[in-house]
This record gives sequence, structure tokens and C-alpha cells, in this order.
Amino acid sequence: SVYENDSTDNSKEILKSFDFSFLNGFNIQTEDINTNYYKSYGAESKSNTRVMNLALARNKTIFCKDFLKNCSHVLCIEPDIVYNPEIMINEIINSDHDIISPISFQNNVIPYDNWATRKTKNEDKWDFSIKLKGKIDVWATFNCFCLYNVEPFILGASFGSFNFRFKKFDCDTSVVCEIFRLLGYIDIVMNTDATVEHLI
Repeated sequence: SVYENDSTDNSKEILKSFDFSFLNGFNIQTEDINTNYYKSYGAESKSNTRVMNLALARNKTIFCKDFLKNCSHVLCIEPDIVYNPEIMINEIINSDHDIISPISFQNNVIPYDNWATRKTKNEDKWDFSIKLKGKIDVWATFNCFCLYNVEPFILGASFGSFNFRFKKFDCDTSVVCEIFRLLGYIDIVMNTDATVEHLI
């Protein structure tokens, strides 16, 4: 399931040119909704409008057709990363956590996705003093490649832009972790033995 909006290159044409008939089901959504362009780093990346846009886009990929009835997990993959598929299969996809991600990096920033990655419930970003080794129990994670137990989505979990516990707008991928926890799905880990590189 792929969602695209407002591209100014030939992304729409490329997506529509692929033959996905080898899959039991697929969904390609493209649209022009005239959203503003936001950078994916710095203060601009935390804009309330940007976060709402991202949450809506992610939900459009998950809640289309009847995919949730036919799978045990939901795998979200950002398009602007590089990773080793074999490692992802062994370390992430073949695991049995409620939520699990690899760790992301860009240049010397590890984790790159440090707004969405939180060790404890009291944090709103990553604590860089934490030792990065093996699987780490975390409060929230995404890191550009994230596997979710499908059951909470069936029960009503979704990506969102408002953290009701903090009473403020927040990272959409942290908000979904908050909702999983409210539903009793608290086994959330980041596996540092698997890495993704976020492209500039």
C-alpha cells in the first residue's frame, strides 16, 4: 500500500507503471491536495500541520481496502532510506513484539529519528546518553522502518498528531505508540542490531 501526494517530479507516473499483480492485494493512492512543503529536520519538521499531514497519509495506507483483515502485522517503510533486506527480515520482520523498529542514522546523528524515539514516558525526544546496544525497551519508536502488531489498529489505533497525555501536538509516530499502550500493547522495542540510513 503506497500513498503519494503533491510530488513535483514523475513519482506518480513511476508508481503507476509498476506491475504489482504478483501480490494478493495492493493499493496505490496518488493525489494533489496542495499541502505546504516542510523540511524533515529542524523546527519546521515539528509543525502541527506537517504532523497532521503525515498522520493522515500513513492512515490512508493502512485503512484502505480490507488489508487489516488479512494480515498479522503492519510494516511502515519510509521511501528515503537505505537498508539491508536480509537483516531487516531476520531482526525486525521475524520478531514478535507489539512494535519494533531498527535504529536510524544520518551522518553522525544516531538515532536520526530522535523526536519519535523515546526511552521513557516522560521524554519528548531521545536521550543521547543512552548506550545503543541490542534490543532496547523504549516508550516510543519508528526510525523510518517499523513493524506493528495489527490488533491495535483493528481495535481503533491510528496515527495522530495530538498527544493527549502531554496535552500538545506531538510526533505522529509517537502518538500511535501512546495509543498502543492505552490498549494494553506495551511491548515496544528498538533493535540496534538493524540499521537504516536516512538519505539527505
